[in-house]
Amino acid sequence: SLLASLRVLDLNGLSALSGTLPPLGRCTRLTHAYLFGTALSGTLPRSLPGSLQELECSRCRLSGTLPDTLPRALQYLFLESNRLSGTLPASLSRLRSLTELELSDNRLEGSVPAALGSLGLRHLDLTGNERLTGSLATAPPKSGCSGGSDRYLRGRMDAQLTSSLRPPKSDG
Repeated sequence: SLLASLRVLDLNGLSALSGTLPPLGRCTRLTHAYLFGTALSGTLPRSLPGSLQELECSRCRLSGTLPDTLPRALQYLFLESNRLSGTLPASLSRLRSLTELELSDNRLEGSVPAALGSLGLRHLDLTGNERLTGSLATAPPKSGCSGGSDRYLRGRMDAQLTSSLRPPKSDG
């Protein structure tokens, strides 16, 4: 199926895109999902493709908790400015490929798993989670992120595809 062969999903900035987060687990070859700034809501799927390397869902309307199981291939996880709650799962420390973790401005609580410090993260931002406590002995500096969809956008988009992605005009 078409979903099974999808590798990059880039819907960044489509603020009129609403509804719940699609079931990304059915996209078995998906490596990059960019949904920054959409109006998607609901919870993160409990099943994400094992091939997923980058997940960018910052500034959406996501709620609920972080899944206990995240793909081991994950390198970049950006979920800032949502409504995520609960604790940071200890399983985050098993993501040996993870280099950038951005979870600022959510409603996370509890203590930061000490094992996160052993991941060698280049970027970590947990600020704005007032009920999150603790620190990492080897915390990485807060820095610019190197992930992102720009490097996957090459050439010109088909005009029909471009027009189908535009939000409908309002009668106002």
